[in-house]
Amino acid sequence: MKPALRDESSRMETTRPVFVVGIARSGTSIVYRTLQHHPSFRPANAPDGFDLTESRAFVDPSGLRTRTGPAFRFMLGDEGRHRAFLASVESIPAALAGLQANRSVRRVLDRSPRARVAWWKSCRNHHLLRLFFAHAAPARGVVRIVEKTPAHLGFLPEILATFPHAKLLCLHRHPLEVFSSYRRRLAVAEGLPDVPQATRNWLRMSAEVFCRAYREEVWTILRASAKRPAAVLPIRYADFTGDPRRAFREIFEFVGEPFDADVLERDAPALASWTQDPLLAQPVTRNEKDWRSYLDESTAAAIETRLADVMDEIGYRRSSDGRPERAP
Repeated sequence: MKPALRDESSRMETTRPVFVVGIARSGTSIVYRTLQHHPSFRPANAPDGFDLTESRAFVDPSGLRTRTGPAFRFMLGDEGRHRAFLASVESIPAALAGLQANRSVRRVLDRSPRARVAWWKSCRNHHLLRLFFAHAAPARGVVRIVEKTPAHLGFLPEILATFPHAKLLCLHRHPLEVFSSYRRRLAVAEGLPDVPQATRNWLRMSAEVFCRAYREEVWTILRASAKRPAAVLPIRYADFTGDPRRAFREIFEFVGEPFDADVLERDAPALASWTQDPLLAQPVTRNEKDWRSYLDESTAAAIETRLADVMDEIGYRRSSDGRPERAP
């Protein structure tokens, strides 16, 4: 490894990036946008004063080198910074990052977080990711990196092996609110001509698939927060929308930044026309939507029956009235 790469990687290892992860449809975008109103996280180079791009850097390290896709957009399309990043990692073979996505290897490694970290480092992905964020910070014009990719919840060992001092905000939400949010957004997407088919298919997730994923993600959050409480903060959707001042005071204390109540009053006019999630344009507020507008009682009861133990563990009460005809 070149000395310059080693030195820059070592410098980045000591930084404290913030990663917003969690169960999809649990408010990760709202938290992400709100944090970006804080001076430490504000992207000075983003035209609207914020940018909601998900880098997916830990999901797909091989995508960091391309000038298309989410990683390049996370750099706000800064060609110069991206070229500098490529030059800084030229001694790391590009093929190594691609090994991360090998499903056969992943099936074996997923049995052990320690094995996953060893594989991650042997592919030199920890250096690759540190150098990416080292160049992304000035590209975005931020004092401190904050990044949001809900799917990074599945890569917590790799994140903490790359950034030992990182802070992880893990969002979760009542399962009926999450599943009804999928259904609500699907109803909106069906009426729009420009929604990709892949997005529509994702939103059509069955109750059975949803329950499996929700269970796994909740246990991931609970295990990680129990093992690394100083690094992992579970956050309930209902808490930060119901009492934003209290919840964000805790969030800022956790990440080590002074609380600024003004961030809660900011809106985002640039998002006002985005019909799929109109709440993103508004200051943080309680979501008044009722899951009953999108789910029937039988489906809701079936989901709660299947996830009863998980809900009990994380403190969610059953809210459906009916009995399921059968578990999903």
